[in-house]
Amino acid sequence: MKKIASKIRNTIEKYYIEFTIVIVVLFNLIKIIPGYLSLSDFWRSYILNYYVLSYQSAGRFISRGLVGTITDLFTDSINSKIFYVVFWLLYFIIYTIIAIKIVRIAKNKSYNLIYLFLGTMILFSPAIMNYASDFARPDIFLILLAYFSMFLIYKNRGLFLVPFLCVAGVLVHEGYICFFMPIIGIFFLNCIAEKKDIKRIVIFLISIVVCLLAVIVVFKYGKTNFDNIDVLFQTIQNKIDIPLNSNMINFEFGDMKADLGSISWGELSTYTTWLELIFYACIFLPIYFIYFRIMLNEIYRIKFGLIKLLYIIAPFSGLVMIFVGVDYGRWFSLSITACCIHLWFFVKWYNIDIIKSLKIQNDKKVIAILGLISMGYLVVGPMGDIHEHFDFLVALNNFVTFFIY
Repeated sequence: MKKIASKIRNTIEKYYIEFTIVIVVLFNLIKIIPGYLSLSDFWRSYILNYYVLSYQSAGRFISRGLVGTITDLFTDSINSKIFYVVFWLLYFIIYTIIAIKIVRIAKNKSYNLIYLFLGTMILFSPAIMNYASDFARPDIFLILLAYFSMFLIYKNRGLFLVPFLCVAGVLVHEGYICFFMPIIGIFFLNCIAEKKDIKRIVIFLISIVVCLLAVIVVFKYGKTNFDNIDVLFQTIQNKIDIPLNSNMINFEFGDMKADLGSISWGELSTYTTWLELIFYACIFLPIYFIYFRIMLNEIYRIKFGLIKLLYIIAPFSGLVMIFVGVDYGRWFSLSITACCIHLWFFVKWYNIDIIKSLKIQNDKKVIAILGLISMGYLVVGPMGDIHEHFDFLVALNNFVTFFIY
């Protein structure tokens, strides 16, 4: 018994940082992830459509139907309680893996506390934690597809999978085109420019052709309206035990599609929307600062001028979605995530010393600042969108409204 207790104590002492950060992740997820009953609320019942809307149920090819089609391979109907538990565990696993990876990286660096606080600041930022709050939204799959595509390009292994991963991203949600295909494409292009490998060149060209075909097919054939949208909705409703929000398929394949443009421009014409956009931009200033500081100091490593420019701006291309959709917090969240993935592989490809690149002189001051920002992010919580604002943003809006009106 004493030996077992001694082993447990030694393990905890050896991995106490990992245990601590996993506990923080767990409690943060408990705070952020909505309860089971929220699956039937207006917006999460909207998200659930993705998991029952398939090519089979539609009777033809449709946009955003890949997730539901894959779900159909495993089950004919979804039990919402099992669904909730599976996604809860999925988020816990993903965030835990990222947290432990941050600790392991920090332990192998001379400035380990700076790396640790830098990593946790990004992990607990409103953008990254938003995916847990936006429970089960397929955006998490877009991120995984983008990361693995970049990883395969970086390792120069399994490159033949890259076109398929990109097409899968487009079929999950066409927003993948704006948010992640630019960083994948420019990273791939730069790898070719650096190491003129015939295999990379061939796969890159194939990827371009395949992705263009996928985009054409999605927008030409995948978004055509259904004559009887009510029949489609009843078909997918029978596959899950929670009432669905029919707005999702009506916006995609019904009469409400024509209203999207006016809704988007209508929201952009209000001061509260611009207050929200400014708030989102300001809250990520620390991450923007780190990104541009490293990029501008190290971009000389890239040989070609045009690639340099595209490399810097690629992660921000997704922000054009602000003009076509009202999920502003979601767009910032995806853009920041693309920014972090892009920077991660840039640093790895050129083996960049982040501390030297950031030109850090006062270690203790930087650690204190990063720690305070991390704590601030934990307090602020995940992103909102036009429907679910930060609590802080609501208070700020009320404050401004008081003086205006």
